[in-house]
Amino acid sequence: MPRPRTISDASILEAVGRAVARLGPVDVGLRDVAEEAGLAASTIVQRFGSKKLLLLSFALEHLRTRADVFEQASGKDALGALEQAFVSATHPNGTPETVAHMVALDQLHLTDPSFRDEAATQWKNTRREVRRLLKKAVKKKQLRSKTDTRVLAQQLMVTVQGCLASWPVTGKSSLEKWVRKEIGEQLAPHRRG
Repeated sequence: MPRPRTISDASILEAVGRAVARLGPVDVGLRDVAEEAGLAASTIVQRFGSKKLLLLSFALEHLRTRADVFEQASGKDALGALEQAFVSATHPNGTPETVAHMVALDQLHLTDPSFRDEAATQWKNTRREVRRLLKKAVKKKQLRSKTDTRVLAQQLMVTVQGCLASWPVTGKSSLEKWVRKEIGEQLAPHRRG
């Protein structure tokens, strides 16, 4: 009879996130994750099989969590909700090193077909939710009526991905300020008044 689990898979994946943020996806080992989770490395292997599968599980969950942030974004101020969703999805309290490690994790798994397929699905889902908020902003007269929300949604997502890739190099201000500034510049030509 198997022993009951004292720590959930979700808790282990949170420990993966902390370990990857600290050490990076290449340097992190099963022992690092096990130590972070308060488990034996053998327990991690029993549940996930290998470091690659563990990191892939975390990366997939991380993608879904980021997409959920946009689905849950709402409020009277559509642009404010959109901006906050982008900030929340970008590790706003991270250091240049931790943000670089999380970006590296995403890049590392793009060679895995299942991750790439899931990443493409989550990108489409997130873009749909960004567009929903932009359409709401048009209806609320925050944006011009002729704003192409499909194009603007894609531009905003690419801009924020660019922020994640460039901020660890530039580090001029906080990541949150950097993301808000870049989103503001993308939205400026489309705002009313």
